[in-house]
Amino acid sequence: MSDQFDLVVIGGGPGGYCAALYGASAGLKVALVEMDALGGTCLNRGCIPAKAFLETAAVKRHAKRVAREASRGKRLY
Repeated sequence: MSDQFDLVVIGGGPGGYCAALYGASAGLKVALVEMDALGGTCLNRGCIPAKAFLETAAVKRHAKRVAREASRGKRLY
């Protein structure tokens, strides 16, 4: 492995990933340094997982409502 790079990007979040990709597409030797999981906080622990949980809860609420209405004989279509 080479120890010389044209570009060293610190942080593998959305900005760091894009910077590394842009540098590599320009023909630079790029090193991407990340101390945790690639993708950063938003992808792994923040925004995206929270949105997935919220959507799952919404689907569960909808399914419960549909089941309740169906058990009352209500047409659902």
